[in-house]
Amino acid sequence: MSWLSKVRNGIPFLPKRQTVENLWHKCARCGTMVFVKEWEDNLRVCPRCDFHDRIGWRVRFEQLFDEGRYERLAAPDVREDPLRFKDSKRYTDRLKAARSGTELRDALANARGTIDGRTAVVGVQDFAFMGGSMGIAVGAAFVAAVREAIAHHAPYIIFTAAGGARMQEGILSLMQMPRTTVALAELRDAGLPYIVVLTDPTTGGVTASYAMLGDVQIAEPGALIGFAGQRVIEQTIREKLPEGFQRAEYLLEHGMIDMVLPRHEIKATLSKLIRYRAGEAGGILPLMADFARSDHPAVQAQLDRLGPVSAHGDRLGLDRLARLLERFGRPQDRLPPVFHVAGTNGKGSTCAFLRAGLEAAGHRVHVYTSPHLVRFNERIRTAGTLIDDQPLADLLEEVIGAGAGIEPTFFEVTTAAAVLAFAREPAEACILEVGLGGRLDATNVIERPLVCGIASLGLDHQQFLGNDICSVAREKAGIAKAGVPLVFLDYPDEVTEAVVQVAEAAGAPLFPALRRWHFAVEEGQLQYRDAAGALMVPLPALEGSHQVDNCALAIAMLRHQDRLKVAPVALERMPLEARWPGRLTQLRPGPLTAAAGGATIWVDGGHNPNAAERLGDWLAKRQPRPTIIMGMLANKDARGFLEPIAGTGCALIAVPIPEHECHEPQALAQLAKALGVRSASTAPDFATALPQAGGREIAIVGSLYLTGAVLAANDQAPD
Repeated sequence: MSWLSKVRNGIPFLPKRQTVENLWHKCARCGTMVFVKEWEDNLRVCPRCDFHDRIGWRVRFEQLFDEGRYERLAAPDVREDPLRFKDSKRYTDRLKAARSGTELRDALANARGTIDGRTAVVGVQDFAFMGGSMGIAVGAAFVAAVREAIAHHAPYIIFTAAGGARMQEGILSLMQMPRTTVALAELRDAGLPYIVVLTDPTTGGVTASYAMLGDVQIAEPGALIGFAGQRVIEQTIREKLPEGFQRAEYLLEHGMIDMVLPRHEIKATLSKLIRYRAGEAGGILPLMADFARSDHPAVQAQLDRLGPVSAHGDRLGLDRLARLLERFGRPQDRLPPVFHVAGTNGKGSTCAFLRAGLEAAGHRVHVYTSPHLVRFNERIRTAGTLIDDQPLADLLEEVIGAGAGIEPTFFEVTTAAAVLAFAREPAEACILEVGLGGRLDATNVIERPLVCGIASLGLDHQQFLGNDICSVAREKAGIAKAGVPLVFLDYPDEVTEAVVQVAEAAGAPLFPALRRWHFAVEEGQLQYRDAAGALMVPLPALEGSHQVDNCALAIAMLRHQDRLKVAPVALERMPLEARWPGRLTQLRPGPLTAAAGGATIWVDGGHNPNAAERLGDWLAKRQPRPTIIMGMLANKDARGFLEPIAGTGCALIAVPIPEHECHEPQALAQLAKALGVRSASTAPDFATALPQAGGREIAIVGSLYLTGAVLAANDQAPD
């Protein structure tokens, strides 16, 4: 034995440490190594690239049902291997292997449980069971689940993941397509919703049947959804297809599905849909978009007809509205000169400044904005006046009736009603505020506006517009038209470049701030100059330093068009006469101000991080510091909103938003404390929070819906 061996054998080594298996997970898309615990806490979504891994039936049920508790529904007995199929293995052997690996009898697992306290029957196709393929057993399980839903008067929700019909069962598997369709007819006859969540992949006969028959069609990000593969289709039609044309985002863009939701938002959205369908939450109208209600019976009757439409959520695209307007002889071509305004924040204020300037110049102005705060009528202003109830009811009835077979969305119906009203009423100008995005927004059906403008840009509605600011900028810049001036604010270089690329491709002349026009605050006034000269106007009466940007943008839009005369004296009146309710608006004397003991109350409907930065600047300059009363919708970024206002020294009271799915007040208060808010508490509603706030100033913030409820309670509806 060598001396080295003697020495080594004489050293008392510690026993080898046991290493925990499966400590790391490698993302299948980006290759990032993530702690399994972090990956599972993030619902098996990569925290770096947002890749949604496939998940099985057990994990899906645990994520969805309250406290992970549910009752599995027994799988119906069916005849196995009716064709005695054999390829490289017997079909029966493949079934045994799949059952051993998944603990399922077949590919579709069903369970009954509660989602936020409301009963639901949920099915999950597990791709690990023979690719989730549809055979006799899947068809039988689907029918049984539908009948279970009917028996419990509950919705049926299915998460699809399948390669299609099961080849080992031949024509018998294809017979499940009409079988499941008939079952869904029974569900609809019972007045119960059928909601489909498409996961990766959903293809073949499943896509051709029950996967695309939902009352609401949801998809996870990046999910592959189609019938045949891209290569097969290209070889058949001998054309090159667009990249990603079978992915969820492409289908959303082209109106095939209703929404693409990250996994962590799915439960809250399903809960909201079930809740709306049940007509719960304080008498809320079932499935009513933007909670549109009216105290006028004729208007309410039409809004009730719109209710089922809004169950499909936001479906971007221009085709449906274009076809609808064709039935009216293209009224969009008969509008007065159009000012088209996009942006994440500030577009509504910019529209208010435009209106004030044009009216100061003696022009009659149509205005279409969204959403409303108190009354639906606020969206449509004809020749300077909010539309009356009966004309609004007549318009909605006319448009809804003409939409048969097109299935326009809630926003498309209201946009069509506005366009029709504007085409029939004389005016010298028309202002259209983009609803969501720009490129595919319904207002973009206008082919030749007079001038387009883009206000402040930030992250919001990422599921539609993209997860980075440049993607958002490109969508907003999609309103650019050939030969139509595009006027926009100053942005970071990469954001400006994104806007420029889209606008140049469209052939739009570009007028960026600080390059083609300039503005600054000097000597207590707004100084503006461009190639046509300079002028000096008063600072805006609207609260907030950011209103200087919006006012300057409106001036630039008015000065870079040549159809309507707007004299300098009208531009001087514009900043002082513009009104935009719900954006840093002071409540006038009313029931709420009386309940607050005479405190000054402000309301602001900003709800994203970009708006919070502006709000934080305003709060930091107030003396004494206002007490913040905050409520926020569940699908908004609470952390991103709180971070800019946490350091202002303001106390905060978190409240729910009446009749809306929102962040729990306790969770908001805890987050606020963690971010450094000096005092954070809760109240059951904003009315209770007012006397609790104390102090001389109160700011109620975080949501336009909360703002609308406050204005209504103070008898301060916009006029």
